[in-house]
Amino acid sequence: DRAVQSSGTLNINSGIVANTATTGSISEDEVPYTMVCSGTININGGIVRAISSDIVSQYGIHTTGTMTMTGGTIETVGTALYTSGSGNTTISGGTITAGGINNTTGRPTINHKSTGTLQITGENTVEVYSRIYTSIYNQLTGNIKISNPNADLTALVRAIHNVSSGEIVMDAGLATITSTTSTGNCVHNAGDGKIIINGGTVQAQTNSTIYNATGTVEVNGGTISSISGITNDAGGTIKVTGGTITGTTSQGILNNGDGTIYITGGTITGNNVGLNGNTDSTGTVTITGGTITGTTITGIHGKWGTVTLGT
Repeated sequence: DRAVQSSGTLNINSGIVANTATTGSISEDEVPYTMVCSGTININGGIVRAISSDIVSQYGIHTTGTMTMTGGTIETVGTALYTSGSGNTTISGGTITAGGINNTTGRPTINHKSTGTLQITGENTVEVYSRIYTSIYNQLTGNIKISNPNADLTALVRAIHNVSSGEIVMDAGLATITSTTSTGNCVHNAGDGKIIINGGTVQAQTNSTIYNATGTVEVNGGTISSISGITNDAGGTIKVTGGTITGTTSQGILNNGDGTIYITGGTITGNNVGLNGNTDSTGTVTITGGTITGTTITGIHGKWGTVTLGT
C-alpha cells in the first residue's frame, strides 16, 4: 500500500515516485500512502504522486521526522503532505496539490498534525493548492510560519484552518479562496490558537476573510479583503496595530458576543460600516489609533458592551 518506506535519510532529486490505490472506501487506518518516512526527507525535484479513481482517501507523504522541500511536485487525490510526531518541515520551493474525494467532504492539501513547526520560507515560488477543501490544516498545537513573498496558498473553501491552540504567523505571501458561493473563510481560527498577520495578502470573494472563535488574531500589517474583513466570534480577541482591512460589501470588522477588540493603528474600511457590533454584542472595544471608515453608513456602529476612544 506504499511505494517507499524509510527510517533513514531519503533524497529525491528527480524522477517519479507513484502509488495507485484500489478503488473503494478505505478507513483512516488503512490510508494508502505513497511514502512513509520517520527519518529525514529532502525533496529537491521530481514528482511524488498518489493516483486513484478519485474515491479513496489516498495520501502522498506521511512524515513523522524532518522534511525539507526546495523544489519538485507532490500531487494527490487526498492529502498531499501529512505531518505528525514532533518533527519540523521546511518548504522553500515546489508545488503541492490535492484534489477532492467523492466519499468525504475533502482532505486538506497539508495536514500539519505535528507539534513541530511548518515553515514556508525563502523566495522561490511555493504553491499549495486545494481543489476542494483547505490548503493548510493545523490540527494540533504545532506552529506555522509563512515568510516567503512568493508563497501562494489557494483553496476552494479555506486557505488556512487553525483547529486547536497552535500559532500561525504570516509575514508575506498570498492566501486566497476561489469559491464564489462557499461560506468558508480564507483564514479560520476555530479554537483558542493565535493568527498573526504581519504582511502579505489575505483575500476571499465571499464571507469574512478571517474568522476568529475563542482565539486571538493580531494584524500588524498586510492586506485583508473580502465582502467582510474580520469576524470576531465567541469571546475571541482581535488586535490591530497596522495593515489594511477592507469589507467590500459590508463591514471591515464585525464583533459578535463578548469578544474584545483593540485598535491602535491600521486602516479599517467597510462598504457600509467600518467597525460593527451586532445586536447581541456585549464585547469591549478600545481604540487609541488607526483610521476607521464606513463608506455608506458610519465608521463605528452597533450595540456594544463598552467602547473606549483614546487612552
